[in-house]
Amino acid sequence: MNRQKYLDVAKGIGILLVVLGHASLKNAYVISYIYSFHMPLFFIIAGMLLQITSASNRPYGSMVKGRLYSIMLPYLVFSIIYTLLDIILKDEYTLVNLKATICLQGSGPLWFLPTLFISELLFIAYLKNGGDKLGIIFSIITGSIGLFVPKAIQAATGIDILHTPNEYLSNIILVVFRSFTCLVFLTVGYISVTFISKLKSNYVSTIMGVLMMGINIPFCLFCHYIYKSNDGIWSGADMHNMNLGPSNCMFVLCALLGSIGLILICKGNENLFNKSGLNLVDKLIRFWGQNSLLIMVTHLNCKVLYAGNLFAMFMNPHITRAKEYVFLLNVLWVTMLIETILILVVNKICPFIVGKKIREIK
Repeated sequence: MNRQKYLDVAKGIGILLVVLGHASLKNAYVISYIYSFHMPLFFIIAGMLLQITSASNRPYGSMVKGRLYSIMLPYLVFSIIYTLLDIILKDEYTLVNLKATICLQGSGPLWFLPTLFISELLFIAYLKNGGDKLGIIFSIITGSIGLFVPKAIQAATGIDILHTPNEYLSNIILVVFRSFTCLVFLTVGYISVTFISKLKSNYVSTIMGVLMMGINIPFCLFCHYIYKSNDGIWSGADMHNMNLGPSNCMFVLCALLGSIGLILICKGNENLFNKSGLNLVDKLIRFWGQNSLLIMVTHLNCKVLYAGNLFAMFMNPHITRAKEYVFLLNVLWVTMLIETILILVVNKICPFIVGKKIREIK
């Protein structure tokens, strides 16, 4: 498969937003804007790639085997790494994280992998058995169940089925309904890739993308207003625990506007850096996008971001102006430098831990 450059760029920017969202960013409005779409973006791109690679035409057993290697093997490897780190560091949440790992809820950012695995295989099963039209309808219905049934049950009975006292049961239910919800984003990606790929005008693509990301801003501000009027603070949608904000419909709308908007901007400007002489920037962003899974699973729980924060704190006494912004910049560049080195080492020595085969990185 020929790589779609603009999708690599979008994933590269997306993973930078993930790191930024977990960094020492104090502006609640910026954080909520990032969180409104940075994780749905990866599911939408996954749906686009399912269409581009004609995944539904391949044998289902082969698809399951491939996903076990590329998604669930990294989940297993990094679950073991996380657990060992928890034990070594005597983390008070070691047992909680272990229970989450067993139930496929995942510790930290690892939640993303089982969710992607389940939602992709469910989506492909719908397509193979019902064709594109029925498959898409079934996916939207299942996604709607994931989005609205837990809230409907809570409204009717007062019981929050996603967060029960039983940790095992709560984790399993969260995985199921989160995977259902993400079918919405896979479906949108699967449908939209045909339209996006046909856009020949870089100008039109860029304008559409900017408008969509701009329109997303007042919706995020509206979510802030709702929470503040109820004496709360909204720090953005939390897909890990399915705390999606004041309205699940609003969450989906913000996610689609931000994600598709960013993809359109990347589509319209995929050769911008080459033309402006910033070739290294282009290569770095694409490189991070192609290796976004490793950055996703290492930046937080493997203490890479923590190392970036330590460096920024060391430098902070020597900074005289714009301390907050320089601090954040130091966190980001050190974190991404460590991640870049880590990617090179892993791709050279043990690419299997992130579900890659040697031929994929040559």
